[in-house]
Amino acid sequence: MSTSSIEPPQTGQDKFEILWDEFGIPHIYGPDLRVVIRGYGYAQMENHAELILQNIALARARAAEYFGPGPNNQNVTNDEQVFIWGIPQRSEDWLGQSDILQQQLIDSFVAGANEYADRNRASISPAFQQVLPIKAADTLALFQYTIHFNFMTTQSNVQKLVSDWSAGKLADRVEQFSDKVRKASNGWALAPAKSVDGNAILIGNPQLGWGNTPLPGLGIFQWMEANLVVGDPLNPTINASGVSFVGSPFIGVGFNDYLGWTHTNNLIKNADLYELRLVDAGYELDSRMNPFDLREFEIKIRESDGSFTTKTITVRASVHGPVVAQRADRALALRVAGLSAPNVVSQYWEMMSAKNFAEFIGANSRLQMPFFNVIYADREGQIMYLFGGRQPRRAGGTFATWSGIIPGDTSATLWTDTLNGRSCHTRLIHPEDSSKTRTIRLGTRVFPKPSSKVAIPPISQRTKWSSDPSTVPVSCFLKRDLP
Repeated sequence: MSTSSIEPPQTGQDKFEILWDEFGIPHIYGPDLRVVIRGYGYAQMENHAELILQNIALARARAAEYFGPGPNNQNVTNDEQVFIWGIPQRSEDWLGQSDILQQQLIDSFVAGANEYADRNRASISPAFQQVLPIKAADTLALFQYTIHFNFMTTQSNVQKLVSDWSAGKLADRVEQFSDKVRKASNGWALAPAKSVDGNAILIGNPQLGWGNTPLPGLGIFQWMEANLVVGDPLNPTINASGVSFVGSPFIGVGFNDYLGWTHTNNLIKNADLYELRLVDAGYELDSRMNPFDLREFEIKIRESDGSFTTKTITVRASVHGPVVAQRADRALALRVAGLSAPNVVSQYWEMMSAKNFAEFIGANSRLQMPFFNVIYADREGQIMYLFGGRQPRRAGGTFATWSGIIPGDTSATLWTDTLNGRSCHTRLIHPEDSSKTRTIRLGTRVFPKPSSKVAIPPISQRTKWSSDPSTVPVSCFLKRDLP
């Protein structure tokens, strides 16, 4: 390993150390998780400062302000969409709803990222310096932008449906949707009986583009690998390795000394388009006219001479969600699951802190991640598959029924919640004796509100289990208990 990082001055318990190996992977050491996460933010910026700032600009709805309208007005279009999706306000709301662990880890990550920028500003293009400083809400805005409004809408064929509907065509619904799954990632968990050395094997093969070019271009799907070591390196509290999207304060796919997991896209339909019939200044629902919720936003646009112009947009929202397209007396409203699940950072650090299958399930039962399969294996030889995410509770029908554009003139088609503990349970399956297969329900956790004066408590003190299983937002687990 090399010690090429120029780290900020640090003393005592606030000190982290970053060692870069020959593959460009940072190994980050510190006395506690907050210090290590501060180093993680620092290291991510050292590797991808301009890309992270580019992605934040997109998620803030300020790309046109920082970089100009872009080719074919793409930055203005992006900013309009982000305001329509409600990301800027919702990311601030999520920050206020964060549990103690999430708030403190986000603050640490952002502090480390800004430390790097302060010490190395000259290495960052002036075009991207405008985005600084990074704010805590930016991490949650970027998560929503990437997962809810890129992964989930793409998987649910939203862009294609909107395009065809706007052109007066019928989209090829099921085939288009299934085709996306065939092109997706893959993961494997092999039981000890299938391996030569008698250990479980976990294989992750997430298939994403390399895109990491400055605007215009891709970038939100850029992975970064890291090893995060908390406590004594010879006997660490957490020894976490894996990858995350840049700008994320957690490891999304990875492993510790006890267990590991990978993700793939799952065949989940949790981003829906509803066709509304426009009536006067509103829309029809259950034979009545309902008014839209109206909000105005200003998009600031940098011109080539450095001056700014302003574009005002009005965002209309029905009970289904924001209006994303209109054609004559019809409009499309977008409804996305998981927008009331703000604590993804703490869930993923609960997953990485887990030392056994029960603790890992406990973390996943929070369902703060609205998407993805989970493929799991641990050193005890147990393997598991989870169809994860927030699955809307629908009023009957087949997959094809909900894969296209949904009638929005009746509340009978409007889902208002996602599957919970009463409708989906954890299945613990014995591989040799089906009589030993059993079904359990998981409890839901209640976390205290954040306080700047409270240190991160141990899991035993910050977690309570509800006695009411009907409140549990869980998905379905499939596990093999190996003899």
